[in-house]
Amino acid sequence: MQMTRITMRILRIKNFIKDKGLRIKDLFRYFVDSDSFVGSDRKFVDSDKFVGSDRNQGFTFIELIMVIVIFSIFSGVVMFNFGDFSDSISVQNLAQQIALEIKQAQSDAIMGKDASVFTGTCDTMSCRPSYGVSFNASPSQNKQFIYFQDLNNNNIIDDDNLSANQLVVIPRENYISAVCFDGEDCSSNNSKSVDITFIRPFPNAHFYSTGLVVKSKVEIKVQSPRSDATRTITVTSLGQISVK
Repeated sequence: MQMTRITMRILRIKNFIKDKGLRIKDLFRYFVDSDSFVGSDRKFVDSDKFVGSDRNQGFTFIELIMVIVIFSIFSGVVMFNFGDFSDSISVQNLAQQIALEIKQAQSDAIMGKDASVFTGTCDTMSCRPSYGVSFNASPSQNKQFIYFQDLNNNNIIDDDNLSANQLVVIPRENYISAVCFDGEDCSSNNSKSVDITFIRPFPNAHFYSTGLVVKSKVEIKVQSPRSDATRTITVTSLGQISVK
């Protein structure tokens, strides 16, 4: 008798599923949702429970406005910070480029590149042109620097050898804001200039600045015009090059 009742219930559920086109999850809800049954016969009293009528509900207008406002706030914060981040990366890249140019001048000098063009007096070891980089923080020249070949080892750019010099234009409106010597305060902008050269066979750096005697080190500060992003390239008299 008990098996007959169970068999009848199974057949009744099967026919209901076939008639209503219900899915497996709707059948599952039939067994777990007590509100779907009445008495021991467990008859369906609300077919809407099995077609998921609540799925048709969407955002209210207020909810949509709140989502747009929150998204706009986050977008504004990200875009604002991205500008500072981009400027910082740009200045960092510029500082690294300058450091690499100085390192290249040092390497070219040590290896004695283009020995045949040397015009100065020398001993056997230094009969090679020296190489260097020239910087000027004045407003008219602070958006460029020059990699140069010093034909007679006088520590300055040779005007008669401009074809061998390489003018490097600084991108993105970044600029050289200050040139400082021997640990002086480099926080403020200035209009100083300096030529940094290297002479074979030693890696030591030689500094030349009009009217100034530089003993231990030179600092070149680069800056972005749109933010406070700055980097400083330091070159010591021993030939050490660093960026901070």
